[in-house]
Amino acid sequence: DRRLEKGFEERTRITGVSHITAASGYNITILVIAVNKLLFFLPKKMKILFSMSIIWCFALLSGLSSSIIRACIMCSLSLIAVFFGRESVVHITIFLVCLIFVIFDPLIILDVGFALSVSAILGLTYILPIFEQWKGSRLKLQFLSDYFFPTLSCTIFTLPVSVLNFKTLSLWSLPVNAVILPVVEGTMLWGVLSLAFYEIHEGLSQFFFTVVDLQLKF
Repeated sequence: DRRLEKGFEERTRITGVSHITAASGYNITILVIAVNKLLFFLPKKMKILFSMSIIWCFALLSGLSSSIIRACIMCSLSLIAVFFGRESVVHITIFLVCLIFVIFDPLIILDVGFALSVSAILGLTYILPIFEQWKGSRLKLQFLSDYFFPTLSCTIFTLPVSVLNFKTLSLWSLPVNAVILPVVEGTMLWGVLSLAFYEIHEGLSQFFFTVVDLQLKF
């Protein structure tokens, strides 16, 4: 927060990319996928346990913000279901997590961040499958599948919340998010490597930090 320029938060809000400065469910998703790819040689249950440990460590590292706790709880419930051989039914998980938060903090229903995160998840759950079916029959571009359609799905569901609370409608949100999201994955990877090598090899760590710096400037 101290390093961000004055007015930066306002500009990210107007362009609809405020999520890039906050730990969120997208970061959790990247971590779970990364653990599964790196530990491909382990049994499924072992990978699930590692994934749960990693995401909660990340939550602690990022300051235990409300958005990251919500994401970790939802992800943990899904992973537990898979661990015990049950199908992870996101339709139930979403409302179960919302119920847990409302029970412990009824005023959370007035929190804009809570409304946005839930809206985004609903978009990915109910709108994205429609786009994926359409894509399967007409389009074969990986970029659309990985970034454009998920961004569009989230945007459709979060649009009413954004307009109601921020009184702005950004036409830049969709294209900018589609360009930023692929970079976020690399930034997380190089950032983790920078920290991991900091005490091992300072020169290599500085190189990784340089890559991160360039991506953040972009």
